[in-house]
Amino acid sequence: MTGVTPEQVLVVASEIVLRGWTQKATARDFAGRPVESFDPVAVCWCACGAVDRAAAELTGERYSGLYEQACDLLGGDQSLLRFNDLRGQTAEGVAARLRAGGCVAQPTDRPARSSSDGADPKNPVQEEG
Repeated sequence: MTGVTPEQVLVVASEIVLRGWTQKATARDFAGRPVESFDPVAVCWCACGAVDRAAAELTGERYSGLYEQACDLLGGDQSLLRFNDLRGQTAEGVAARLRAGGCVAQPTDRPARSSSDGADPKNPVQEEG
């Protein structure tokens, strides 16, 4: 184990969602095509995709077991997916739920990300559901 907690994963996931958020797909590229959460071309993520990406970023591993542990703090990944895909849901609402699950976490000591990474900070694609 890397010393990273599930709560820290949720805090970082909330930051990822605020960089770009989507519904009905784990992650999307700039053209709106579904991609895997770890894909370098991903520019927006659903709640579960953001948790997956955060766990990978924090541990350097794609499958560390932290995804399941973090999702379990919020009722499991199916519950989180349903919450993410609710009609009228927002990135801010999803980020708030992720932060609430990580509220006992200490700061991650990660440097702030710049917006110059080429990703549009707004959701390039958001499906009506």
